[in-house]
Amino acid sequence: MHHHSIHHTFGPSHNKHYDRKAMQNTTLLAMALVLSFTIIEFLGGYFSGSLALMADAGHMFTDFVSLIFVYIGLHVAQKPNNKEKTYGYSRIEVIFSLLNSLFLIIVCVYIVYEAVLRFLNPTPVNPKIMLPVAIGGLFINMLVMYIFRKAEAKNMKKQHDDHKNLLMESNILHFLSDTINSVFVIAAGMIIYYTGWDIVDPLLSLVMVILIANGAFRIIAHSTQILMESAPDNIPCDEIETYLEKNVAGVLDIHHIHLWMLNEEENIITLHAVIDKNAPYHDIIENIKNTLRSKFGIEHSTVQIEEKDRSCLDKHLV
Repeated sequence: MHHHSIHHTFGPSHNKHYDRKAMQNTTLLAMALVLSFTIIEFLGGYFSGSLALMADAGHMFTDFVSLIFVYIGLHVAQKPNNKEKTYGYSRIEVIFSLLNSLFLIIVCVYIVYEAVLRFLNPTPVNPKIMLPVAIGGLFINMLVMYIFRKAEAKNMKKQHDDHKNLLMESNILHFLSDTINSVFVIAAGMIIYYTGWDIVDPLLSLVMVILIANGAFRIIAHSTQILMESAPDNIPCDEIETYLEKNVAGVLDIHHIHLWMLNEEENIITLHAVIDKNAPYHDIIENIKNTLRSKFGIEHSTVQIEEKDRSCLDKHLV
């Protein structure tokens, strides 16, 4: 009975009723709208002299890139695990999020550089061009949000439950932040139109950079944490160890806990449990797995059973 090990089989973790093909078509439509207006907004910023408008155009271009990631993510996430990719392909979304956020930081650095130049050499801004384009940007962002919301609601109705796709929800929130940015640009255009204070434009650009960079750094930190296979912040390993030892009958000691995030939604754990020689190890394994699932929300676990007074074969490992 020494060193029994039971493994959880990994498969596609996604709701089988979720219509990813329909969401891919919705994403294609959003990509066409966003790319078209990115070009319009960039030209509007160039001819009006508005750095805030060009900054928003840069942000919209990153939206287009993120939509490409969403499209690819929806496609790749449908692929099942195999002998090479034993955990499947869900972590591709994390990699795309990291790349997109790094790109956002590069855009922010360029905007800061341009804003400093504007402070040193003020450039006149034409609000008569800036305002209509900014209003158009607000309309496009609201339209894309509506398209995704409608498609997501249709999907949820088809599933007959309240399940929401995390990738799509984060995408909708992304466009909500863009909508707020558009409101900022419109406000700058109004102030310049009525006061002639062109300095408002680079000032607002820096405010936008702070907002964009804050979100980007947060995503970078979280994506890096997942890729480094760190434990989730809300599940302390010490707490798991103590709880299992106190609440699962027959468990004498828990050690060699390894807990990590597979992606945004799934956590994985492996651990060793020491029990008495004649203890019902199958029941203990089942109780440990049920406890990890109900108490800590960990669906995927590997539990290795070890007998009391027998040395751990992995004692030299961390």
